[in-house]
Amino acid sequence: MVVTISRAVTHRADPNTSGADRCRIDSTKNGEARSVTIPPHIRNGIKSHLAQFVSSSPEARLFIPVRGGCHLDDRVFTENVFRKAAKDVGQEDLSAHDLRRFAGSKNAQVATLTENVARLGHKTVGAALRYQHSESGRDAIIAKALSARAIAELQGQPETDADG
Repeated sequence: MVVTISRAVTHRADPNTSGADRCRIDSTKNGEARSVTIPPHIRNGIKSHLAQFVSSSPEARLFIPVRGGCHLDDRVFTENVFRKAAKDVGQEDLSAHDLRRFAGSKNAQVATLTENVARLGHKTVGAALRYQHSESGRDAIIAKALSARAIAELQGQPETDADG
């Protein structure tokens, strides 16, 4: 299952009206489409969402604003959903952008830096590095993987998954 990101929506205050938002559907930030393979463990959830909430039209929106409007404004997600959820789990200091950092860090655990750059949709290594953070306990996992690889090479065996 692959999703292609080819458009982006921005909301900016319309200078011609008193503070009203103007919805603009345009190309992505860098003007390029990119495809991302959905991890298998969340595919059924995405399929369920698509079947329940999204029409089959190629122009269908993935998330429809409850109060109307052109698209789901990121402020609605941040203010109404994310902040409440973060507070409910005692993590008021989290931001919605932390989700991107989480994804970057998780990707980095299983992908090369170049693969992570592509998956996150960045153009530079520096941009991808801003979204990668070391995770507690990873050093022990890395050491175990290095040991397993070294032993396999010494014994002339194919590599095995050190996490398993």
